[in-house]
Amino acid sequence: MVGRSRYSREVRTFVPSIIPPSSYGHLDVSLVGSTHQRHHQGAHFSRRTNEMQERTPKRPRMTLEDGEEGSFVRDGRAEELKRMFEETKWEETKLGPKRHWPQAFHDVMQIAFQAEFPTALYLGKNLCTIYNAGFARMFEEKHPHMWAMPMEELWSETWHVVGPLIHGVIESGKGFYASDHLLILKRGEDLQEMYFTFAYSPVTEGRHVVGILVNLLDTSQQVYSRRQTQVLKDLNNIENISNNEERTVAILNDILNKSSYDIPCYGLYIVSDDKLLLRSHSFGEHSSNFPCSISHRPSEGGNIFENSIQSAAIQQTEVLITENCSVGPFGEWSLPVTRWVALPFEISGSHHKCVLLCGLNQRRRWDRSYRNFMQLVSSQVSVSLSKSRIREELTRKAVALSQMDRQRTIFFSNVSHEFKTPITLMLGPMEDFDARNLSAKHARQIPIVKRNVVRLLHLVNRLLDFNASTQGEMAVKYSRVNLGQVTEDLAALFSSAFEQRNIEFLFDCTKVKKVYVDIQKWEVLVMNLVSNAFKYTERGRVVVRLQYCEEKGWVEFSVKDTGVGIREEHLPRVMERFYTVRENKTQYASTGIGLSVVNTIVNLHHGTIGIASQGTTVTIRIPVGSRKLCHSTTEFSPSIANPNHGGFSVNSYLSTLKPSSSSESVSDEGGILYLVYMSTHHMPSDTVIDEILEGQYELRIFLQPSELMEATKERLPTLFLLSMDDNQEEMELLIRNIRDHRDCADIPILLYTNRRDQSQAEWLDRGVDECIVPPYSDAELMTRVAATIRQYIEQTEVRKRDQELRKQAEIAKNAKDTFLASVAHELRTPLAPVLMQLEDMVGDTSIPRRRQKQISTILKAVHSEIYLVDNLLDMVKIGRGKLVLNREEVNVDDIIRQVATVVQDESGADCPKIKLSLDAAIHHAQADPTRLRQVFWNILKNAVKFGRSGHVIDVRTFNSPDGLTLSVQIIDYGMGIDDARISHLFEPIEQDVSGINQYKDTGLGTSLHISRSIMMLHGGAIDVRSEGLDRGSTFTVTIPCQAATEKNAPVQHVEAPQVSVRILLVEDNESIRMVMNRILTVKMNHTVRTAPMVGTAMDIASDWTFDLLISDIGLPDGTGYDLIRNLIQTKGKSFRSIALSGYSLPEDVQASIEAGFDIHMTKPVQTAILQQTIQRLFTS
Repeated sequence: MVGRSRYSREVRTFVPSIIPPSSYGHLDVSLVGSTHQRHHQGAHFSRRTNEMQERTPKRPRMTLEDGEEGSFVRDGRAEELKRMFEETKWEETKLGPKRHWPQAFHDVMQIAFQAEFPTALYLGKNLCTIYNAGFARMFEEKHPHMWAMPMEELWSETWHVVGPLIHGVIESGKGFYASDHLLILKRGEDLQEMYFTFAYSPVTEGRHVVGILVNLLDTSQQVYSRRQTQVLKDLNNIENISNNEERTVAILNDILNKSSYDIPCYGLYIVSDDKLLLRSHSFGEHSSNFPCSISHRPSEGGNIFENSIQSAAIQQTEVLITENCSVGPFGEWSLPVTRWVALPFEISGSHHKCVLLCGLNQRRRWDRSYRNFMQLVSSQVSVSLSKSRIREELTRKAVALSQMDRQRTIFFSNVSHEFKTPITLMLGPMEDFDARNLSAKHARQIPIVKRNVVRLLHLVNRLLDFNASTQGEMAVKYSRVNLGQVTEDLAALFSSAFEQRNIEFLFDCTKVKKVYVDIQKWEVLVMNLVSNAFKYTERGRVVVRLQYCEEKGWVEFSVKDTGVGIREEHLPRVMERFYTVRENKTQYASTGIGLSVVNTIVNLHHGTIGIASQGTTVTIRIPVGSRKLCHSTTEFSPSIANPNHGGFSVNSYLSTLKPSSSSESVSDEGGILYLVYMSTHHMPSDTVIDEILEGQYELRIFLQPSELMEATKERLPTLFLLSMDDNQEEMELLIRNIRDHRDCADIPILLYTNRRDQSQAEWLDRGVDECIVPPYSDAELMTRVAATIRQYIEQTEVRKRDQELRKQAEIAKNAKDTFLASVAHELRTPLAPVLMQLEDMVGDTSIPRRRQKQISTILKAVHSEIYLVDNLLDMVKIGRGKLVLNREEVNVDDIIRQVATVVQDESGADCPKIKLSLDAAIHHAQADPTRLRQVFWNILKNAVKFGRSGHVIDVRTFNSPDGLTLSVQIIDYGMGIDDARISHLFEPIEQDVSGINQYKDTGLGTSLHISRSIMMLHGGAIDVRSEGLDRGSTFTVTIPCQAATEKNAPVQHVEAPQVSVRILLVEDNESIRMVMNRILTVKMNHTVRTAPMVGTAMDIASDWTFDLLISDIGLPDGTGYDLIRNLIQTKGKSFRSIALSGYSLPEDVQASIEAGFDIHMTKPVQTAILQQTIQRLFTS
């Protein structure tokens, strides 16, 4: 074995004794070497002694007792050595009688036995061994057998290393010094690696070397500690260079492979699908000895490694393997490993323990220090893998939020484009209408329809503008315009509207002349702001002003109103996408995108925008210079959450972290002092711990457990450091109280005890995180404390980040739902008068047939628009878990036939034909017929859309073998679906943006998601199968079925006569109010009085008795809820009531019923359904 030293050198100054050779007598003690130098011997020994003392821990100085042969340290071992020296029959040894010894022997013994550190003498030709008490304590297993033993015989196992050094000193007469020198020594039955700092000094008599004086220190623990600390630092640094589990495992492999002394080989077993899989190892060609996969369930028949790893994972405690486990060679020593340890550890998100299997150093004892190091390694592996998983999860969540934002943007784009199609179909025929060929009544209706369709188009265009802004597709096209005149002309468009509501409207814009702006975007900006002021101002005034600030170089545009205003807490967020403020008093509908688009336009013009609320004042400043012209293609980048939430920065294993809680204070140097609560019983070790931690942590010491718990009410610590004495019950109670405390349950507990018989596993089961048993080094205590605190703070930060991400996701989801509900409401309002007007015109014999066809085309487009709106609301209901089924027994075959007929009629002549093969014997089910029709309509429409012309679409039904389910297969032979898309096909708003698969290029991307959600509520399912592109697709709908029940003959109902009632109609939309008034009076023969707001309705009700109230919910001066409550309070419940609203979510319906309405109906309402509802209210 080769010896190693970090530092070694010869001692160039050699000082022989001045005693003459004549004193030798007849004793032959002369060695090979000699010297001609003459110096004082004591100086050499003194210098070397001082150097060694500096490296020796201070011990209490002991008294000396002078004796004939020298001074011996007065303790048990010293007395023993004195007795041995006196009782040894020296004449029988190689040294011979003491009377014949040279004076140098006596002098050097005086020095050796007075030394405070281990010292040995090797004297005479055979280098016989004499040593002091320190040396005896250092090599207890060799004492007393090594007394007077020749050096070569004593150190036979390492003589090939030590021998040449000794002979070099003898031959040269020069001393030798080495620092942290490796020697392989036999300790007990094993050879062990040990490190020593030592000095070999020659003992001379005259010119002859007659012996060697050895001063040495055992520095093995320091060497172990240095290399182990480096390993822990490297493990700790993983977080700075890795952000995913795969990379972390690779770095762990590199670090553990380099630690070939203390970890000659390893295997990392990580949980995957309830099994332990060997993810990384250094077993090399011996890997066949180790299992690759281990079950978490107890099993028999495995080898020693499989059983031990399984036991460690299940019992959650380390397992030492020492029998039948020799495998190798491995590591720095290239020897078989005969001892192993299986260390269980946790990874965040795993329900079972992972295991780190490590081979142990073949040349080192398995002692407490080594065990602590391995525990720290497994703990750091746990932290590194947990953090990598958490970072991956955080990244996935951030990406998911980004993906959600992207999908939402795509969705809104599709919404806008899909809505534009039926609008175009409406506007085209309307332009062709010739009012001269219509009756006066119908001629008046056409402008109402056209006006509301144009309003609908305006709403859709706003969505398109918003979509362009979020995708960065808004480019500025500057032109030099008379901005004052343009702005005043736009504002003037609102004059009549303000005048009708008795609101003073002032505008002053003509002072500003030529300015470079994008005229189209400026129009959008002005219209948005002025329309908002009109919408939210009930009385008072609105002032629009545009002025030029020459000194500042900008134009300032402001809109100031005296309306409802915006509360302070909403102001910072009103320009966020989808953020809406619904005041209880007004409840105006809002999409939450108007101000967002305005903000984007201002940014594109390099301007600023500010909002103040006393009333509301919006102020915009746009630079007038031409410098901005170079940015005419400036793009807007949407704000997407950054997935990198900040990494952790730790410079060393003992570094502290940045503050994250109230359990920290600032040191004088500005660093963080983490608060540690220490419970003590004034044991000596407590004082030592206090001194070690002083200055590194803010340490508060408590003598009573009750005082400690009381302190937690004022301030929570980062760590509980508990001192364990003989009162085990008191300690158990304190730990239980900490763990039961709501705020302290997660704070780590570090327990230190002087009782070595205490089982650490028992305390860990009781809630302790770490146990320390003395003796321990300062570095070890600091490491354990720092590691425990660090892990706790990191876990706390991760939990906070996770909660924040969840909160952001919930906010995004709620914002999306609110936006969709608002969009649906805004779109329903203009559809209501259009639908009722068209239904009134259908079947009117006075209208020419050609016009009737145009009306039918427009009506189909309106129904398509309503279907799209309904899909938006279904998405909201599904997202909130509020989609409700109205089940009844239905004949599924009948529903399929009805839907197939409608879809075929609506399809063109070139579309595929639908072929029905309804062969299922059991085809009845408890289902919601409306929702079931929606499912089949969605799938059949897709099949027709993506099928091939000239082919058929097969619809087949069959029952499961047990007759409990009915399956409906819809097979098209069209373009098919790529495998990569099938798994995402039913996701909400799923769209193919790659351009490869066009299966879902059109539509909102919601129908299949809605259909699957509906079938899941029915206890059924929808599956899809496709053999690939251009190979067609097969959708299978499965639903629980039942045999048809016997039904009694239907009761013959005598149709009740048409009722005629007095109706109070309250609606602020003039078009809806006018159309409904005419239909209710002319077509339904009711008496109707109308009101545009709450106040007017109350005035009418004060002197008119009515039978039915039909009221909108959002009104200019209040709500429909306010109205019905006031009417019930003044008139009692003497009338029936219908709430009419664009909002149709379950909570909206519930709010109407709770306010006092009998029925909640959703706009646009069909004329026939409205008539049936009124008839039912008064005949039931």
